[in-house]
Amino acid sequence: PAAVALIGLNPLIIYDVVNGGHNDALVGLAVLAGVLLVMRERFFWAAVVIGLGALVKLVALLGLVALAVWIWRRRGARPAATTGAVGCGVVAVGYGLTGGVDALTPLRDARLLISRNSIWLLGDADGRTNVFGIGNRIHTYPQGFLQWAATASAIAVLLLAGLLVASRLRDDTPVLAVGGALAAYVLAATYVLPWYAAWVLPVLVIEWRSLLTCLLLVQSALFLVAYQYRQGNPGTLQYRALFTANTALVFVQLAIIVVLCVMAMRQLRPARARVEAPEPPQPVAARVD
Repeated sequence: PAAVALIGLNPLIIYDVVNGGHNDALVGLAVLAGVLLVMRERFFWAAVVIGLGALVKLVALLGLVALAVWIWRRRGARPAATTGAVGCGVVAVGYGLTGGVDALTPLRDARLLISRNSIWLLGDADGRTNVFGIGNRIHTYPQGFLQWAATASAIAVLLLAGLLVASRLRDDTPVLAVGGALAAYVLAATYVLPWYAAWVLPVLVIEWRSLLTCLLLVQSALFLVAYQYRQGNPGTLQYRALFTANTALVFVQLAIIVVLCVMAMRQLRPARARVEAPEPPQPVAARVD
């Protein structure tokens, strides 16, 4: 019931995803279905489902890779290879039927976009003005900065995803491994919108007590609030309060990344052998000769 409530009663899902009609819900549904199928040992159909999700948005491939790695560690190389090959095959067939590499043109064109809540804005003077200033002026960023941010964010997403996945390979289920891979994109990519949380929340709420799930719920809630500030009058107190949430979100995301890295490093430590404490000596009755 808690997992269902965290999705069905979530204002972000209702207001942004459903009301906005965003297809990100289909990606989240595919990832969730794939994880549940793997938990039932149905690796082929799990790969098919996530492959179909990747045809909606390629980011689902992060979840597929994380799932294949978890399967390799927990179930062996053969089912992992099957999962990876089938999932990539579905994507290849889908793109082959819809224009091949030309279908990737929108992704190439959008590579240098950066959202107003991106942590990478802190790396540019105009970006910092956009984070800390209050106003409706749209800042333009140097081409060199955008190219640097795109490259740096891609590396950061892959490194963070790899760390989070590696830290959950001993888990009994792939929930947090797959959720961690997608969460890395939501936290560290250059261009992220509030409804992108729909990729990861449906699967994470299976483990709704985990720290990763709690942090992503907080981040997505603040994201929803922060993205409303442009809908008001810049001179009003309400606008300024909402903009403060926009500024805070950048630093909250940085803090979450640090917390997740520390948590992952602790998870990767080898388990210490348990040392049994010696029992105290038993008293011996005194003998009187």
